Amino acid sequence: MSEIIQAEALKISQPVSLLLALRLSSVAFALMGILVSVGVREIFEAMTMANFFLFPMVFLCGVFFPVTAMPVVLQAVGFLLPLTYSVDALRQSLLSSGGLLHRYLDLLILAGFT
Repeated sequence: MSEIIQAEALKISQPVSLLLALRLSSVAFALMGILVSVGVREIFEAMTMANFFLFPMVFLCGVFFPVTAMPVVLQAVGFLLPLTYSVDALRQSLLSSGGLLHRYLDLLILAGFT
């Protein structure tokens, strides 16, 4: 009855690419937020516009389920968004397996978005 459940610690397999992916993702999404908010006058409008882009992006970029499980049309839309490459690079840096593209190609595409 007094069983202790031990969780296995997450081991970072590629710390350099993890830090680079975090940095590039942070800069890319900060700049995307600035780009969205440039054309509005009120802060409330900027938040509304950001949600207009953010909400669909979360569902189309492999955060909750793989991009490869989506229909081809939605996959094409997902590959146009930077979050797809962020998720893929972070997943590969932490787990060192799977992924849509090679993690350095993901980082290169993220640098292009930035």
